[in-house]
Amino acid sequence: AAATVAAGAMTLAWRTAAFAAWRCPFGSLNNRSCGGAPVFDLRGTGAGERGRSRGRRTLASAVAEDVTDVEAWPVRQLRSFLEERGVPHTDCFEKRELVERVRQAAPRGSATSSASSSSASAARTATSFSGFGELVQLDAQDRAAFNERGASMIFLHGLGDSARGWASQLPSMLGLPQMRYILPTSEVLAFPGAPGGGITSWFNAGVLGSMMGGGSAGDVMKSVGPAAMQKSIDYCHHLLRQELERGAPGGRLFIGGFSQGGCVAVRAALSFPDATLGGCVAASTFLGSDIDLPIATANRQLPVLCCHGEADQMVPTAAGQRMSDALRRKGLPTQLRTYAGMGHSSSPEEAADVSRFVRTRLVADGGEEALGRLSARELKGLLRDLGVDTSTCYEKSDLL
Repeated sequence: AAATVAAGAMTLAWRTAAFAAWRCPFGSLNNRSCGGAPVFDLRGTGAGERGRSRGRRTLASAVAEDVTDVEAWPVRQLRSFLEERGVPHTDCFEKRELVERVRQAAPRGSATSSASSSSASAARTATSFSGFGELVQLDAQDRAAFNERGASMIFLHGLGDSARGWASQLPSMLGLPQMRYILPTSEVLAFPGAPGGGITSWFNAGVLGSMMGGGSAGDVMKSVGPAAMQKSIDYCHHLLRQELERGAPGGRLFIGGFSQGGCVAVRAALSFPDATLGGCVAASTFLGSDIDLPIATANRQLPVLCCHGEADQMVPTAAGQRMSDALRRKGLPTQLRTYAGMGHSSSPEEAADVSRFVRTRLVADGGEEALGRLSARELKGLLRDLGVDTSTCYEKSDLL
């Protein structure tokens, strides 16, 4: 099927077989089902919570008309209240956000008069992204390290996959115990021939139809622009802002993605205007049009790591090379890593490079104190990864 894609002959027979290949980003490393699902949150506020809410309707109904003491409600009751009324709440990470959302959703007169306009704005924003799928959030494995100098990473899946395709693999692969992960799922677009009649896609239906309906996927990889994925880019910006509001420093906030998700992640990171981000990871992906590539002032020097398998027949290695070259021409510090024998999947070598990239950025964000704790060898490696010549540095002080 992959060879057929490379040749551009995307027949209906291929589409049925290829969806499974696109859905599982790890290839042979991932032998479980990658099927989509309703909202899912490993903190217990997703699909399982929604399923259990049916048994709590009496509780929520009993308090529906009195939210004056909403701060005293447990989180489960807050979510049940919102669930009954069809109000999106999976983007609420803190209890205070749920409280504000309940006040906004309550009948007129039942909420306290202090409900702020920011709460209304948050509710409207959440509603505009309600078409997106499950949002998986994985807390840092080392809470102490996270509280001291933690970081967050938003990572986007590929075409046909979901957040679950990465949730059980990403933390163990990268080995970053201080990292919190936010794994969104794209919208499901109707598409004939797809299992269930639909497929998850970060691009709009027009581009998806071109890629899967007999058009040239190679042409899309060279020409697609932000208009085809603007809603997804806006959703990424929303998630980035949520992390900033949680207190995550911009320099310790990362975004990345695999395949189609990587294309969206790069464009979302470059165009994010609110803060200078720590970096972006572009795995087995492509850029599209480098002419139509908005870059915000805050991220004109965004570090980008491009990773690509040399045996990738879904997204050719040349597409990753084009992305790397285009970003470098625009003055962005970009690294390209390729892996012999790796197809449209992942590998331990790639995971090690991504982990090293993130650790390097976190050390750089730590300032002089963090840099001073590094050995001369580690400093040289850091500078090398940043593309800095160290041939004239003879002492550690020179490297610092």
